[in-house]
Amino acid sequence: MPVIRHEDRFVANSTVILEYLEDVYPRPSLRPAEPGKLATCRFWIRFADDRLAPAIERCIHAEAPDEQAAAAAELREHLTFLEREGLARCGRGPFWLGKEPSILDFAFYPFFERLPAIQQHRPVALPLMSIRLRYWLDAMRELDSVKAARSPVESHAETIHQSARQRPARTSGKVEFLHA
Repeated sequence: MPVIRHEDRFVANSTVILEYLEDVYPRPSLRPAEPGKLATCRFWIRFADDRLAPAIERCIHAEAPDEQAAAAAELREHLTFLEREGLARCGRGPFWLGKEPSILDFAFYPFFERLPAIQQHRPVALPLMSIRLRYWLDAMRELDSVKAARSPVESHAETIHQSARQRPARTSGKVEFLHA
């Protein structure tokens, strides 16, 4: 889980970090001013957190071949949904909401930055018909901010390899804290 330290506080979770940074540095705003577009952002960011991230985790941690196949199929299904219902309906691109990147683009990009590393671990690829998704990904990779913060595939691959060896701990609803 990503964590940043800003001033005297630690902020964890990608979406929470994005929202926090948007609140601390509101100019230029990455949130759309129009309420309908803002609602669209919230819907798709929730989809990333509630559907896409768990599907990726299941794909990484699946052990048996049938589990791996089912997890890969689920992830492809979500990617197809993003293509057809997200990018194809939200804007004319190259970004989710149009010509300029928004908080929504930055919420999704980390999942796709890790995709080549996931592909080294599992046979998962963008569906062949993912033209808008590929167009968006190319546009994101050209942003100076993305270039400056990009992590090498090898770094992601090592993290995924280590994570795959360690099945996620199943807790009984307890919250466990990381102590530094």
